[in-house]
Amino acid sequence: MELFQKILCPIDYDGQCRASLDLARKIAEVTSARVYALHVALTEPAEDVGREKGVTLRPKKIADEHLNGVEHEFVVRIGLPAVEVLDAARDLGADLILIPTHGREGLKRLVLGSVAEHIIRESNIPVLTVRKS
Repeated sequence: MELFQKILCPIDYDGQCRASLDLARKIAEVTSARVYALHVALTEPAEDVGREKGVTLRPKKIADEHLNGVEHEFVVRIGLPAVEVLDAARDLGADLILIPTHGREGLKRLVLGSVAEHIIRESNIPVLTVRKS
């Protein structure tokens, strides 16, 4: 049995996801795993092609740059990030979730909540959190 065959790596627009994509690539190089770069949008992208490119293709470009050389696929889902990450992990048969964390503390964390924390609590598979270095 191989350790990891399918890695789910949620991504967004900020630099935080770049560290998790780089780690996903390193793990995939060693294990020959397939990486699923997941972007969760809160709403449907506009029908306008120009707007859709800005909403959907920017994260894809980031994923393609950081996952170059390993088998990967870009996936877009619509909904609440924590719910969609967990659903995608189940639907894709992922055996590892590699998630960026912003490391919020104090009142900011209490008020904003934590997508990563929800995923960690609810996931049935291992979750590895990655902080931007």
